[in-house]
Amino acid sequence: MKLGSTILYQRIPSFLSWVQRFVLKTPYSHSSIIAGFMLNNDIELEADIKVRLHSYGHSDKYRDVYELVDDVTYAVAHDVLVSIRQEFEGETYGFISWPAILIRRIFEIVLPKKYSVKVKGWDILWGWGVICSELVWYFYKAVADAMIERGFERWTIFLEELLTYNPNLFHPKDISYLLNKYNNLFKRRG
Repeated sequence: MKLGSTILYQRIPSFLSWVQRFVLKTPYSHSSIIAGFMLNNDIELEADIKVRLHSYGHSDKYRDVYELVDDVTYAVAHDVLVSIRQEFEGETYGFISWPAILIRRIFEIVLPKKYSVKVKGWDILWGWGVICSELVWYFYKAVADAMIERGFERWTIFLEELLTYNPNLFHPKDISYLLNKYNNLFKRRG
Protein backbone atom coordinates (compact mmCIF):
# COMPACT_ATOMS: atom_id res chain seq x y z
CA MET A 1 0.00 0.00 0.00
CA LYS A 2 1.13 3.53 -0.70
CA LEU A 3 1.79 6.07 2.00
CA GLY A 4 -1.41 8.06 2.60
CA SER A 5 -3.77 5.29 1.46
CA THR A 6 -7.19 5.34 3.10
CA ILE A 7 -8.46 2.11 4.62
CA LEU A 8 -12.21 1.72 4.96
CA TYR A 9 -13.11 -1.17 7.26
CA GLN A 10 -16.16 -3.13 6.24
CA ARG A 11 -18.40 -5.69 7.91
CA ILE A 12 -16.21 -6.06 10.98
CA PRO A 13 -17.89 -8.74 13.11
CA SER A 14 -18.63 -6.70 16.22
CA PHE A 15 -21.79 -5.25 17.70
CA LEU A 16 -20.65 -1.61 17.58
CA SER A 17 -19.61 -2.00 13.96
CA TRP A 18 -23.01 -3.49 13.16
CA VAL A 19 -24.80 -0.56 14.86
CA GLN A 20 -22.80 1.98 12.84
CA ARG A 21 -23.42 0.11 9.59
CA PHE A 22 -27.14 -0.19 10.34
CA VAL A 23 -27.61 3.49 11.26
CA LEU A 24 -25.56 4.81 8.34
CA LYS A 25 -26.75 2.23 5.78
CA THR A 26 -23.20 1.41 4.70
CA PRO A 27 -20.87 -1.58 4.95
CA TYR A 28 -18.21 0.66 6.54
CA SER A 29 -17.69 1.40 10.22
CA HIS A 30 -14.08 2.52 10.60
CA SER A 31 -11.28 4.25 8.69
CA SER A 32 -7.57 4.88 8.96
CA ILE A 33 -4.59 6.13 6.95
CA ILE A 34 -1.44 4.22 6.00
CA ALA A 35 1.30 6.25 7.67
CA GLY A 36 4.42 4.19 7.12
CA PHE A 37 6.06 0.85 6.72
CA MET A 38 8.12 -1.31 9.05
CA LEU A 39 9.63 -4.62 7.95
CA ASN A 40 6.69 -6.32 6.21
CA ASN A 41 3.95 -4.49 8.16
CA ASP A 42 2.07 -1.38 7.27
CA ILE A 43 1.72 1.24 9.99
CA GLU A 44 -1.61 3.04 10.21
CA LEU A 45 -2.64 6.32 11.80
CA GLU A 46 -6.08 5.99 13.29
CA ALA A 47 -8.38 7.18 16.01
CA ASP A 48 -9.74 4.33 18.08
CA ILE A 49 -9.28 4.91 21.81
CA LYS A 50 -6.98 7.77 20.93
CA VAL A 51 -5.17 8.98 17.83
CA ARG A 52 -2.08 6.83 17.41
CA LEU A 53 0.19 4.86 15.12
CA HIS A 54 0.19 1.08 15.23
CA SER A 55 0.79 -1.97 13.07
CA TYR A 56 -1.92 -2.70 10.58
CA GLY A 57 -3.12 -6.23 11.10
CA HIS A 58 -6.61 -6.68 9.73
CA SER A 59 -7.73 -9.26 7.22
CA ASP A 60 -8.10 -8.22 3.58
CA LYS A 61 -11.74 -9.31 3.66
CA TYR A 62 -12.56 -6.51 6.12
CA ARG A 63 -11.07 -3.62 4.20
CA ASP A 64 -11.21 -1.52 1.08
CA VAL A 65 -8.07 0.46 0.28
CA TYR A 66 -7.95 3.68 -1.73
CA GLU A 67 -4.63 5.17 -2.77
CA LEU A 68 -3.90 8.78 -3.61
CA VAL A 69 -3.24 9.37 -7.31
CA ASP A 70 0.35 9.35 -8.49
CA ASP A 71 0.72 13.14 -8.66
CA VAL A 72 0.51 13.15 -4.85
CA THR A 73 4.17 12.38 -4.25
CA TYR A 74 5.60 10.42 -1.35
CA ALA A 75 7.03 13.71 -0.03
CA VAL A 76 3.61 15.40 -0.02
CA ALA A 77 1.93 12.42 1.68
CA HIS A 78 4.77 12.20 4.20
CA ASP A 79 4.73 15.91 5.07
CA VAL A 80 0.96 15.95 5.47
CA LEU A 81 1.03 12.85 7.67
CA VAL A 82 3.76 14.33 9.86
CA SER A 83 1.73 17.52 10.37
CA ILE A 84 -1.53 15.61 11.06
CA ARG A 85 0.26 13.32 13.47
CA GLN A 86 1.86 16.26 15.31
CA GLU A 87 -1.51 17.98 15.60
CA PHE A 88 -3.65 15.03 16.67
CA GLU A 89 -1.54 12.20 18.11
CA GLY A 90 -2.62 11.37 21.64
CA GLU A 91 -6.04 13.05 21.31
CA THR A 92 -8.77 10.95 22.88
CA TYR A 93 -11.52 9.39 20.81
CA GLY A 94 -14.49 11.73 20.33
CA PHE A 95 -17.36 9.56 21.52
CA ILE A 96 -19.62 12.65 21.56
CA SER A 97 -19.59 12.53 17.76
CA TRP A 98 -21.60 9.29 17.74
CA PRO A 99 -24.82 10.86 19.05
CA ALA A 100 -24.16 13.90 16.84
CA ILE A 101 -23.86 11.65 13.77
CA LEU A 102 -27.07 9.88 14.82
CA ILE A 103 -28.82 13.28 15.03
CA ARG A 104 -27.44 14.15 11.59
CA ARG A 105 -28.74 10.84 10.21
CA ILE A 106 -32.22 11.36 11.68
CA PHE A 107 -32.51 14.81 10.13
CA GLU A 108 -31.25 13.50 6.78
CA ILE A 109 -34.07 10.96 6.84
CA VAL A 110 -36.92 13.20 8.03
CA LEU A 111 -36.16 16.44 6.19
CA PRO A 112 -37.04 16.90 2.54
CA LYS A 113 -34.04 16.19 0.27
CA LYS A 114 -33.36 19.86 -0.56
CA TYR A 115 -32.88 20.62 3.16
CA SER A 116 -31.33 17.34 4.31
CA VAL A 117 -28.19 17.79 2.16
CA LYS A 118 -27.18 20.70 4.38
CA VAL A 119 -27.35 18.67 7.60
CA LYS A 120 -23.82 17.30 6.99
CA GLY A 121 -22.43 20.76 7.70
CA TRP A 122 -24.45 21.54 10.82
CA ASP A 123 -22.64 22.26 14.05
CA ILE A 124 -24.85 19.90 16.08
CA LEU A 125 -22.48 19.35 18.99
CA TRP A 126 -19.11 20.85 19.82
CA GLY A 127 -15.98 18.94 19.05
CA TRP A 128 -14.47 16.85 21.80
CA GLY A 129 -11.78 14.39 20.84
CA VAL A 130 -11.26 12.99 17.35
CA ILE A 131 -13.04 10.12 15.60
CA CYS A 132 -11.50 7.98 12.86
CA SER A 133 -13.28 9.58 9.92
CA GLU A 134 -12.70 13.08 11.30
CA LEU A 135 -8.96 12.34 11.26
CA VAL A 136 -9.32 11.31 7.60
CA TRP A 137 -11.21 14.59 6.91
CA TYR A 138 -8.27 16.62 8.26
CA PHE A 139 -5.84 14.51 6.26
CA TYR A 140 -7.81 15.07 3.03
CA LYS A 141 -8.02 18.79 3.67
CA ALA A 142 -4.26 19.03 4.20
CA VAL A 143 -3.53 16.97 1.06
CA ALA A 144 -5.90 19.11 -1.00
CA ASP A 145 -4.32 22.32 0.35
CA ALA A 146 -0.83 21.01 -0.46
CA MET A 147 -1.80 19.94 -3.97
CA ILE A 148 -3.58 23.22 -4.76
CA GLU A 149 -0.52 25.10 -3.53
CA ARG A 150 1.55 23.04 -6.02
CA GLY A 151 -0.75 24.04 -8.88
CA PHE A 152 -3.00 20.98 -9.09
CA GLU A 153 -6.28 22.84 -9.50
CA ARG A 154 -8.38 19.69 -9.84
CA TRP A 155 -8.14 19.35 -6.06
CA THR A 156 -10.08 22.63 -5.67
CA ILE A 157 -13.47 21.07 -6.46
CA PHE A 158 -12.79 18.22 -4.06
CA LEU A 159 -11.79 20.66 -1.31
CA GLU A 160 -14.90 22.77 -1.87
CA GLU A 161 -17.10 19.73 -1.39
CA LEU A 162 -15.08 18.46 1.59
CA LEU A 163 -15.59 21.80 3.31
CA THR A 164 -19.38 21.34 3.15
CA TYR A 165 -18.99 18.67 5.85
CA ASN A 166 -18.56 19.36 9.54
CA PRO A 167 -15.47 17.26 10.39
CA ASN A 168 -17.13 16.15 13.67
CA LEU A 169 -20.01 14.64 11.68
CA PHE A 170 -17.93 13.16 8.84
CA HIS A 171 -18.29 9.37 8.78
CA PRO A 172 -17.13 6.36 6.72
CA LYS A 173 -20.10 6.57 4.33
CA ASP A 174 -19.05 10.15 3.49
CA ILE A 175 -15.49 8.98 2.87
CA SER A 176 -16.71 6.23 0.55
CA TYR A 177 -18.90 8.69 -1.35
CA LEU A 178 -16.03 11.16 -1.90
CA LEU A 179 -13.48 8.48 -2.81
CA ASN A 180 -15.77 7.10 -5.49
CA LYS A 181 -16.96 10.48 -6.77
CA TYR A 182 -13.41 11.81 -7.09
CA ASN A 183 -11.89 8.74 -8.70
CA ASN A 184 -9.52 11.06 -10.58
CA LEU A 185 -7.87 11.81 -7.19
CA PHE A 186 -8.19 8.44 -5.46
CA LYS A 187 -7.95 4.96 -6.92
CA ARG A 188 -9.23 1.79 -5.39
CA ARG A 189 -6.51 -0.76 -4.84
CA GLY A 190 -7.53 -4.11 -6.24
